[in-house]
Amino acid sequence: MSTTDITIKEKLSYGIGAVGKDAACALYYTYLMYYLTDVVQLNVAFVGSLFLFARLWDAINDPMMGWVVDNTKTRWGKFRPWILIGTLVNSIIVLFLFWNPVGHMSETAVYIYCAVFYVLWGMSYTLMDVPYWSMIPSFSSNPDTRDQMSSIPRIGALMGGTVINSFGLAFVAALGIGMGGTESDGWFRLTLCIVVVFILCELICVKNTREHIIIPPKNKIGVKDIFHILKSNDQLLAIIIMTLIGQIAGFLVFGMGLYLFKYIIGNESYVVL
Repeated sequence: MSTTDITIKEKLSYGIGAVGKDAACALYYTYLMYYLTDVVQLNVAFVGSLFLFARLWDAINDPMMGWVVDNTKTRWGKFRPWILIGTLVNSIIVLFLFWNPVGHMSETAVYIYCAVFYVLWGMSYTLMDVPYWSMIPSFSSNPDTRDQMSSIPRIGALMGGTVINSFGLAFVAALGIGMGGTESDGWFRLTLCIVVVFILCELICVKNTREHIIIPPKNKIGVKDIFHILKSNDQLLAIIIMTLIGQIAGFLVFGMGLYLFKYIIGNESYVVL
């Protein structure tokens, strides 16, 4: 199959899916630590430990999701159902995550609430992110087509992430204090806006894309086999470890940058990540 067999509409729709999902991802990766420590006012050590635990769990959860997708068979293919389901579930969870529970429950309950929804966010995002990127080989057996379908969503992801990273705080101020509310109101309203964009983008992606080729798995892999593969394949384990380190580094760069501008420079509105 040549690149001409993939219509412009399908290419753009697949890229639009990345705009929405990475806008939601940027809100989480760039601002959540600041939100939990400075808005909800959780203990910094607790938040750091929670983030580390969630990243370790992701190293197990992600391959398991890959197994689920690989063994999915529906009339709509194996990828699009999970992209849609994951988007809807993740959208609900992120709204709960950026709803400030302080004043509505006890201090202990607040910590449990934030921890539970933080871990659930990562699991539900994996629910749609893994099948989204795993869908690329199904567009074509032509390497050139696959390369093109891989680069288009990365441009979309850059667009969605950059807007939130660069103007997120300005949006929060406008939607919160600017509308006569609080900073917490601003975060929740921004999250609601991003959720709407997220869902619309994934609906466009799911509606206008399809699997052009079906690649049946050569061997059935069980859940227990996943752990055996991770244990015996040192190259795969190295990739997972590097991914984990990369995610931690991303949190440090994006999260700490916001604290730098707020507490050292004295004005977090200068932050453009």
